[in-house]
Amino acid sequence: ATLDYRRDMDFIEHYRELLADTVRRHLRSQSPVSIEVSGGLDSSALFATAVELMRSGSVAAPGVRGYTLTFTGDEEADEIAYARAVAEHTGYSVEEITPAWLPLDWYAVQSAKFRDIIGYPNLIMAANELQAVSDSDSRVLIDGTGGDEWLGSQGFSFREAFSLLDWSEFQEILCSSMREEGVLPTCHRLARSIGGAILPESLAHRIRLLLAPGTRDSDGLDWLGPALREQLLLRRYGARPNVTEPCQLPGQQAGLAVLRNAFLAKNHIINERYAATFGVETRRPFYTKAMVQFSFVLPERLKYRSSLNKFTHRQAMQGLLPDLVLQRTTKAGFDVTFHRYLVDLEEELSQRIPRQHPGWLSEYQAERLYSLYRSGKHDGSPAWSLWSLLACHAIFSPS
Repeated sequence: ATLDYRRDMDFIEHYRELLADTVRRHLRSQSPVSIEVSGGLDSSALFATAVELMRSGSVAAPGVRGYTLTFTGDEEADEIAYARAVAEHTGYSVEEITPAWLPLDWYAVQSAKFRDIIGYPNLIMAANELQAVSDSDSRVLIDGTGGDEWLGSQGFSFREAFSLLDWSEFQEILCSSMREEGVLPTCHRLARSIGGAILPESLAHRIRLLLAPGTRDSDGLDWLGPALREQLLLRRYGARPNVTEPCQLPGQQAGLAVLRNAFLAKNHIINERYAATFGVETRRPFYTKAMVQFSFVLPERLKYRSSLNKFTHRQAMQGLLPDLVLQRTTKAGFDVTFHRYLVDLEEELSQRIPRQHPGWLSEYQAERLYSLYRSGKHDGSPAWSLWSLLACHAIFSPS
């Protein structure tokens, strides 16, 4: 599928109409619909669009309500100023909820009960919010999951123009980037993009490791025991599709990888199940088929421009969102939800659990993983790995 628009504004108008129609469909309910308004661009856009639809009488529901979690005192997670700005701009109130910090024993009991990972701390923190929705007459909660995956850029604007041999487009992106970001950042992005297009993946990966010395090996599974790692790699290989889709653009291959990402798919299941325990249905407009299709045909230059990611999304929301949110370039991090538990579990995670499950990982591997987590010199994944280890221990060794 393609969208052969000549003007950039045509893409933006197309997206604005698509977003409005998608949100309208997700607002169907016999009771008021709740919307999570974190203060981020994506959830705020859904709430603002829903409010606009309510005012136009286009919603098949008696009302919409906004909820947000407050992390006052935590600079990385605190988004309350943005959520309040959205509430003031739309004229609709957003109820502020204190995050939930459930005891570690609760996670162990629930994991053993469901024989599955019950949820990660950055999900379970929403317990009070889900309870508030459940205690009201609302039975639906909409969130902004999927905005990062389908509206943002994967950094393929240079590579896309290069692969299409569109030199006028390439020159325009180059000049714009140098003007808005500077020469050095532009050269760095250009080298990464073109290098990824013309170099074999194995060589490109080695260069990335040299430029950013990491803590992981080529498959990112260096902390697993040999047998478990081999089994996982075999399963991954066996799960690969036999037919390769004809991707015309570099970003489309990345999009297919997102659709096939087992970790993301698993998290969708976990999130839906957890909300269901409160009698609440979760809905995710950005993960609809139409939204994903639009992402696949939207040029990369319209996903990232003027030093802003999600460019088309931001342009489409002009007037509906306050400038404070529209121009926001930061993103909240909820590492604190992991730290509240993991900082006191060094002996448990690096010694006791590895001894009980020697096939999973050795004490040396566990200690190295935990040290990496404590160092802070990582992308956040060690915390997820450690929490998964803790959950698996509860599942396979229920007390």
